Amino acid sequence: MAYTKSRATLVFLLMIPNFMHACFLTPKVVVHVANNLPPNSAPLLLHCSSKDDDLGIHTLAINQEFNWSFCENITKSTLFQCTLRAGQSEKSFDAYEAGKREKCNHNQCHWVAKDDASSSPKDLDDDGALHQERAADAGQLAGACPDATV
Repeated sequence: MAYTKSRATLVFLLMIPNFMHACFLTPKVVVHVANNLPPNSAPLLLHCSSKDDDLGIHTLAINQEFNWSFCENITKSTLFQCTLRAGQSEKSFDAYEAGKREKCNHNQCHWVAKDDASSSPKDLDDDGALHQERAADAGQLAGACPDATV
């Protein structure tokens, strides 16, 4: 009997690392932010955080991407906010909001900073979601939201 109990405990302890890297009861989400600004642009600084996690400040070179993954919390209230800064321009946006997960494609959320003279900052949606061909102050920040309606 003691052998069976010890064996069950050992199996449980060996499974813990697997649960630490997998989402349990909630989906795993991956958010991508890419710098597609022109080659002569000022460095793109990215700072993203949630209520529980500060991802730090990252400098993205041209054509570089920063991404992170997380498990949505069980109350479905996960919110990651980011700020982009290029030169004197700065733009904050909600990179992921649990209640608006349908704007991501299969739990993959893509954001791209790019320069587009035909767009203007007022094209930003009231809810913070940006779509292809929509602009932000730091060049253009276009969220690739193929499943979302504009």
